[in-house]
Amino acid sequence: REGAFVGCYFYIYEGFREAFFNIFGGNSPFAVPMAGGLAGASSWFFSLPLDCIRAGVQGRNLTDPVKKGAIRVFQDLLKTRGVLGFYAGV
Repeated sequence: REGAFVGCYFYIYEGFREAFFNIFGGNSPFAVPMAGGLAGASSWFFSLPLDCIRAGVQGRNLTDPVKKGAIRVFQDLLKTRGVLGFYAGV
């Protein structure tokens, strides 16, 4: 979870920071905070579905004869709750 978040965060942050420096100029006090905020929100958008799948794998019933791995949890979530099911709890 954290690895996916941090990887996305820094990649997106650098892109936003460069774009804001180009738009507002290199001395803008708003470029870094805006880039950080947008990168954080975007990173959670990408990493929350992975966390939801992880929780589904970890919370499975161990006595159930059908093993549910990440792909099976992904398919079940998509079938039962749709795309918004990956953002449950937000």
